[in-house]
Amino acid sequence: YSDSLWKSNWPLLLPIDSFQTAPKAVVVKARDTLFLDSTDTFKLIRVESMGVLVINPGEYWVEELQIHSGGQLFFSQPGQPVILHVNGNVHWHPTIINVDYPMVAKGVKMIHHGSINMFIEGPFAGTIIAPESNLTLGQSVKSFYGSVFAKNITLHQHSKFYHIPYNPK
Repeated sequence: YSDSLWKSNWPLLLPIDSFQTAPKAVVVKARDTLFLDSTDTFKLIRVESMGVLVINPGEYWVEELQIHSGGQLFFSQPGQPVILHVNGNVHWHPTIINVDYPMVAKGVKMIHHGSINMFIEGPFAGTIIAPESNLTLGQSVKSFYGSVFAKNITLHQHSKFYHIPYNPK
């Protein structure tokens, strides 16, 4: 596609600036729950197996995000705007508790400000904007809901991607 075509459909100012986060790091262990509230900022969020991350509508800044296999993710108000800024490593392998993935996808946007490769290995519902990163989808889970804009995109075989535009309530 020509530059003018994608720029009219994806109005982004490139490159996206990096940002500074608070030195706060949090590890959500089994049977623990972390509730994110608007404008929270973290150096690290790590959700281990059987830990629960509850995301309320708002805008968040995280240097490194790790949601391990068995870690649970819950969007408290599906379809409401959630903007997650990430600057570094993303390890994404959660169980999403919400069952209406298309509704969740309408309100979630993850913006990756860095150039580190991203691997979305678990279910994902939302828009990913990562203009400087290589993005790999579908290594283990095979269905994704949302939109993607990245430097390079790999969708593994037998994976299904359902286009849901970012359109929060």
